[in-house]
Amino acid sequence: MSTPVQIRLIGEPADVEHVAEVLRAALDLYAESRPYASRRNPSHVRLYLEVLPS
Repeated sequence: MSTPVQIRLIGEPADVEHVAEVLRAALDLYAESRPYASRRNPSHVRLYLEVLPS
């Protein structure tokens, strides 16, 4: 079995959520974190996804 691949998204909350929705629909989602505040830009968030390679 393949191990999950980790993806980190960083950006404006709405943009991150939009890209996450696209990735959820296209890939086999294994795990997802909650949004975290970005360390460099307070208006941005970080979201971590883990997907299974197909």
